[in-house]
Amino acid sequence: MLTAVRADMRAHDTVVLANTRGEGLAAAASDGQEMLYYLTIEGGGTKEDVARSATLYKANRQGDAIRSQPLDTSKAQLNISNFSGPDFKYTADMRVSGGWVAVMLARQLHRGEDGLQHQSGCALVFSADTLRLVRNHGQTSGHSLDNVLTVARDGSFVGIDLGDNYPRGVHLHKFGGEGPMKAQRLVYTFKTEHGKTPNNPAGRTFDRYDEISSNATTFYKWSNDNNTVRGGLHHRLCRTAPGGLSLLNERDLGFHGQALRDPRNIGLVQVRTDFGGTGDVVLSKGVAETGGFYTFNGEWSSQQHSGIVWLTDYTDKGQENASRVKTAQLADGRVLLIWEKWTEHQYVNTYAMTVTSAGRKLGEAAELGPGVRLGRRDDPLVAGGKVYLFAGDKASSALVVTVLQP
Repeated sequence: MLTAVRADMRAHDTVVLANTRGEGLAAAASDGQEMLYYLTIEGGGTKEDVARSATLYKANRQGDAIRSQPLDTSKAQLNISNFSGPDFKYTADMRVSGGWVAVMLARQLHRGEDGLQHQSGCALVFSADTLRLVRNHGQTSGHSLDNVLTVARDGSFVGIDLGDNYPRGVHLHKFGGEGPMKAQRLVYTFKTEHGKTPNNPAGRTFDRYDEISSNATTFYKWSNDNNTVRGGLHHRLCRTAPGGLSLLNERDLGFHGQALRDPRNIGLVQVRTDFGGTGDVVLSKGVAETGGFYTFNGEWSSQQHSGIVWLTDYTDKGQENASRVKTAQLADGRVLLIWEKWTEHQYVNTYAMTVTSAGRKLGEAAELGPGVRLGRRDDPLVAGGKVYLFAGDKASSALVVTVLQP
């Protein structure tokens, strides 16, 4: 269904959209005028090596179906073996620009040569007219469990997704309607927990990692640390004034479990808009760190990042953790930052703060109160000088809209 809320927030209209194959909604976007595009993917179990059905739809604002296109999800094409199930769901994001529909999609793959079903993200471009697949950019990041996509000022698509090994970190991408990927850059990376057995899941054997092993724990020279991203990294990419893009993410990505080793704090990195090529692309001034890890196949992967500006300073992981981070680009160039604070397992309160695109605080965090709750992946809408927040209420099955006046 599509629900359109009227500008005065006093009424709404709901129409039923076509879903001819009974699939689940994966992503949707509007062209800003008359047309709505949405992607649906069949659900299923976690280990079934089958091709899930998927369909791309085009409809008008009244809900009338204009066109639909079944997608080839076989191993040779989109390679979608699983997207959602009873206990999990991968993520997708969609944007429309210049006659193109772009999708960033995380999914489980069909079984590979090593006998495993891996996960990865991909970037796809379709014709907004015919819904024909124009470009499959292939893997964006390995074991990618979250993604964000937006449209740059030049009309191209800019997105970020997560990788846990190839590469490991927050991975920035830029691509157009046709042609190859324009730019890719790893802009933030994080620590790795190495394997505690000699063999990885593919059965390969590796040497002991003496430098980090102890009498209590033995590590080996391979890793498959999915816990770093499990629970969701709620990163957001904001368009800023000329000079760069600001990326915000929560520090220490594990949550609701053993991977929460430190409090989750919010940090920002500002990078050049022309982030392709070589050389330093970071504009913000902040912490610089270096390190490295052994990948799933045992290769050494060096790590480095710089320009990290930390915006919160939580110290007690049992009581203070940032979650569900949202950002809104305001007309005067400020960035409104909104997030929920949690203990390790329970919601505490919702906060807001304004910062510059380089991460300079323009005031301290303000409490919004428990009446303002945030969805995990719902983006704020900025219109008429106001910021609209959207979240689903589980108890009432209602969509709750909160309006902020920054």
